[in-house]
Amino acid sequence: MNEIELKKMWQNYDAKLNQNLAINKKVLQEIKLNKANKLLSSISTGRIISILIGIVWILGIDSILTLAFQAEGYFLFFSLLVHSIITKIAIGISIYHLILIKQINETDSIIEIQKKIANFRLTTLTAIRLSLLQLPIFTTFYINSEMISIMNMTAWVIQILTTLLFSFIGIWCFLNFTPKNSSKKWFRFFFSDKEWLALQKADTILEQLKAKE
Repeated sequence: MNEIELKKMWQNYDAKLNQNLAINKKVLQEIKLNKANKLLSSISTGRIISILIGIVWILGIDSILTLAFQAEGYFLFFSLLVHSIITKIAIGISIYHLILIKQINETDSIIEIQKKIANFRLTTLTAIRLSLLQLPIFTTFYINSEMISIMNMTAWVIQILTTLLFSFIGIWCFLNFTPKNSSKKWFRFFFSDKEWLALQKADTILEQLKAKE
């Protein structure tokens, strides 16, 4: 076997080796991509359950809302109205999340999936921020005209301070539960549930894949 034939054999071997490495890399990427998709798909069940519970809940709230208005229970009416609106927005966001997950499962573009995960996180935060913004209504829904007529100064001070405290907490959460604070320890403490961690893990997998491209 002469030198030319030996070089040719070596080049053929090298080409096959590179081809095998490329195939293995592609298979590994597909496995990791499927893992990221499965992590996101696992959220679907929770979203479907929350939508069903939310619909039943909102039907009950709207029924009480109508009765409260008819009975001229305006504090209860206003409190339930705010709660009803925010809950409906949250249900709408959950439906949107199901659509996002379906779109994620149908695409293999890492960048597109990352964009959708970012959107998922942002809308999740929006729903949580809005939900916390309604905290003050849980300190006012029980007030009625009879209570107002018998409440003394001490009761009014306690009522006002409690409502202000809940208002402060709600506004603080609304202003601070944002993506720019996601690296802070207190943020990670609040957002350490299974769903949020699944989103983070999926995003980490996608970052690793993008780095290898």
